Formats: sequence, structure tokens, C-alpha cells
Amino acid sequence: MRVGVNILTLEPGYDEEDVYLRNVLIKMREIQPDTDFSLFTDANNHASFAGWDRVFVGKQGPDDGAPVEKTLDRAAKHAQVDIVFTPLQTSGMVSVVPVVPYALDLSFLEKAGKAGGWRTPPLVRDMKRVSGRAQVFVTPSEYVRKQLLAHLAVPMDRVVVAPPGADPALETENATIAEQPYLITLGDTRHRGHLSFLLDAFQRLKDEIPHNLVVLGRPDHTEPEDWGSRVLRIHRCPIPQMAGLLRHSDAFVCTSLHEGACITILEAMRGGARVITPRVGGIPEIAGNYPVYYNHESVASLMQAIRRTLDENPEERSRQIVFSRRRAAEFTWENCAWRTLAAFKRAGN
Repeated sequence: MRVGVNILTLEPGYDEEDVYLRNVLIKMREIQPDTDFSLFTDANNHASFAGWDRVFVGKQGPDDGAPVEKTLDRAAKHAQVDIVFTPLQTSGMVSVVPVVPYALDLSFLEKAGKAGGWRTPPLVRDMKRVSGRAQVFVTPSEYVRKQLLAHLAVPMDRVVVAPPGADPALETENATIAEQPYLITLGDTRHRGHLSFLLDAFQRLKDEIPHNLVVLGRPDHTEPEDWGSRVLRIHRCPIPQMAGLLRHSDAFVCTSLHEGACITILEAMRGGARVITPRVGGIPEIAGNYPVYYNHESVASLMQAIRRTLDENPEERSRQIVFSRRRAAEFTWENCAWRTLAAFKRAGN
């Protein structure tokens, strides 16, 4: 089988979709080398996927001799793929071969629905047309699977749930590059709209705790010009440094309201951090009872969760971290890859 992978608009850097695609592609190629992959790239991400068979989609291609096509359909024809693995949002760009859409969360549909009022928004209509012709979808959790049914009426038997993993290297012992004590939050700030919520709670707690706040993730134009005192902003760091940051933090704080894949939660758990998170999306399904949960509508609730975590006795903290690591280790990229390959096989039949 030859699989096309649509990565148009994907921006390299620490972001859940980037982490997801790179890991699942590498594992699929490892465990099933007779499956060929052709990546459809653009100017933002073409160079970062060197070593893969690539077709550049755009008007003017790179200087590395890669084929250039103007549209995704033309790229699929050029690569002679059997199916295209594509984000749900851009799956309508492919019409010449079957598609296998994946959705890490459906927040974009929820926003479109609110904006549309009583009318069905164009985006939702387009996604329903796509869902009518796609034979199989891939999601990271049962939560997203149910959301596909609720928003697009996708039958649950057409959805393959392939939970993501977390890099085992996060369990290695590494020194931290941040001054202790500190709290940490991970992720692309563009998809963490509730980050201001954490900053508010942190500012209110400053006189109570000596901690700094580490914010790790790709920069974005929506970020504040001044993060304030005692905030360390890190745009990107390798896995060993991330492992050190997580392991030596006093708590990892998740601020996302739309967690379908929970990749950063799994990374924090496997890295040995004590996790504080809202009980939203697929988090309870993936993380179970191991995090400290807070009410995402209450800054006071988040502040109390931070206080409770920092006040834990060392034995309880160590026990919860051990259990969290065991839980996170149950989720592997290899298993995610096998389930995704099974979805490809269903779509190709």
C-alpha cells in the first residue's frame, strides 16, 4: 500500500499535531516497512521532513529537487497513492482517492457551531460531506470518537481509536535547566487559550509561594509582550532537557479546555511530574484518577489545586508519580501506529 500524508499548514515545533504525526509516521515505517509513505508538504514544513518521500504543494518549490504540484489532488495523483491520511479540517481538499481523516480534537467545529447560531456553518457542512465519503476515521480517544458522532453523525463503528504515546526517554534522569522551585506548563500557546487563567492564578499566589513558572512551547503572536516577573519562557528544547524540566518541577499545570489527544498530559506523567489539570475532554479517560483536578471555570479552584499539590507529603507525591508513570507507559506510539495501519487497511479494501 502507498499512503499519502497531508501535512499542509502544519508548522514544525512543539505542538501536539507535530508531535503526533512525526511519532506515528516513524513507528508505522518501522513496524511495516512494506508500506510506502509520500508526504505532501508546503513551504513551512518541507525541510523539516527531510528523509521522507515528499511532494511539494505550491507554486514555487524548494531547491532540493522534490516534485512540485499546485494542488493536493495533483500531488496525490503524482505520488500514485492509494489513500490519503489527512487532518479532518483539510480532508475536503482530496477527491481523487479515499481519505482517512484524523482528528485530535474538534474544538474548531465547536467554535464554528457557536458562530453559526441556528444556521449550519459552511465548515460544518463541508465536514459532514467529507464524513459521508470517508470509510474510516482515526481519533486519539473515545471522547473524540463520541464527538464525531455528536457533531458530524459519524457512526462509531467507522472510527478507529488510536491513543497516542509518550517518548520513553522522558523517564531518563536529567538535570533541570530552570531554577527551582517552579511550576511548568507545556504546549503551543495558540491552542492553550486558558493560559491567561494560569497566569492569573500564578500572580495571585506569588506572595504565598516562592516558585517560578516555566512556559514551554512554540511562540505565537497572541502571546503577551511581557510575561511578568518569575516567568521563564522557553520556546523549544530537546527531549532530555524536557525530561529534566518535568522531573524537577513541583507540578505540571494543564490549562487546555480542548484535550482530545492528551499528549502533553501523557508526557508530563511519563516525565515524572505531578499533574494538575481540568477534568475536560479525554483527560479523565487517558489519565484516570492520578492528576489533581480543578474546575476550569474557577481561578480559585486552580489556586487551591496548586496549594494542595505543593502541600502533599513526600510519600504521597512519590506514590502518585510512580502510578502516573505506569499509567502513561501503557500508551505507546507503537500501539498507536498499529491501530492507524489497521485503519488504512480498512480504507483500502
